[in-house]
Amino acid sequence: MNTIDPGMTTAVNIRSWISPWWRFSEYETRHGHILPAEGAVLETYDPWDAYLESRSTRDAVPPYQSLVTLLKGVLFLPGGKGLTLHPESRKELVDWCRSFGLLGLLPHEAVSVTLAPVCMFEELEDGPELGLHTRSYYRTGARWNETSRSEGHDEIRVATAMQELRERGLLYQADWSKLNGIELLGVPRTQMPALPPGLPLNVPPEGVVLHRLERHGLDQEPFGRYWGDFFPSVTDTAKEAFQYPRPLSPEFWELYAEPIQVFVDTAILFRRILGWLYLLWGSTVERDNYRLGELLELFGGLEAGRPRDVLGELEAMIGGTAPAIFRDERGDFHVTSRFPSLIAALAMMIAKDLEDGRRPRLCEECDTPFLTAAYQTRYCSLRCRNTAQKRRSRSKKREARVQKPNGGSS
Repeated sequence: MNTIDPGMTTAVNIRSWISPWWRFSEYETRHGHILPAEGAVLETYDPWDAYLESRSTRDAVPPYQSLVTLLKGVLFLPGGKGLTLHPESRKELVDWCRSFGLLGLLPHEAVSVTLAPVCMFEELEDGPELGLHTRSYYRTGARWNETSRSEGHDEIRVATAMQELRERGLLYQADWSKLNGIELLGVPRTQMPALPPGLPLNVPPEGVVLHRLERHGLDQEPFGRYWGDFFPSVTDTAKEAFQYPRPLSPEFWELYAEPIQVFVDTAILFRRILGWLYLLWGSTVERDNYRLGELLELFGGLEAGRPRDVLGELEAMIGGTAPAIFRDERGDFHVTSRFPSLIAALAMMIAKDLEDGRRPRLCEECDTPFLTAAYQTRYCSLRCRNTAQKRRSRSKKREARVQKPNGGSS
């Protein structure tokens, strides 16, 4: 069982109210997922601190750049056997999550969530009452809100339905305080027992409405199709009926995990955006014309035969970001932004770097695209610079060894 930092819910730091993100003290990879390690502590932090440090500290890179750099160690096995990470790359991925947390792709893409109704009964003087309690979550901007509705049937004729629910272990003695927890299972609409004629069942269909990053429009899906992949601890048979916590709540993070494949695919989206920024507006595109085909393949190819709408893709990743107003300790009011996910925050960092005059370049060592304010910068990271310097040094030593003492060559 993981624990929650007691300072999380009592913090008075205004900044943590505006652009916070969540991370555990330790992560691990298990069964194809990245998830908090046993006993890890959940805390909030501000990802913009690391971004500001990259602006003021030499050789420090912004968080989005370190995410893209992780892709260097990711290998796909031939023959469709799936994704394999080298042990060192696995360690780097876990270390990155320890610093920044999970990306939050699911809460970024989800628009609304309707849980399966919970069935409860209460013995009244005039007979039993069957109550259906339904919870829903919906996102407005970067905030997740919760609504609930209850519907009661006091007809004695509901006894048959109650008996069926009781036999299936899905009928609970009325204790509405339990609905704040996640220990109850609901009853999906398709599994709801038939009520007697004349008793309406005004229960909304359970499931999630998603706005996927690389799709147009909204998709309404059952929990078991996409949503369930992010909750590996919930069994397949319980995914539709499970009472999921409100997104971005501490209880949500206790259960949430990101498939490694999804995490890597999202990092590839960031690399594609940086890559197309380079292809369209990089200062050395002419030098790389002979590699255009190779770079197009590396950065996702053309879209319908045309260059990608890279700024539109960047805006989609920022989507859901909303203005927020807060009052500081001196009583002054400020307007800033609240982000629905770490994805949105990282995308906004790219936009901010572009606005401030940083230009796209391509690392001469590893072909990773990056943004820089220094026109002479040739490498995306200190590691790549050191690797290139070591290679040049070894090359010079080899040349020196083949030289004769009088300066001639052997």
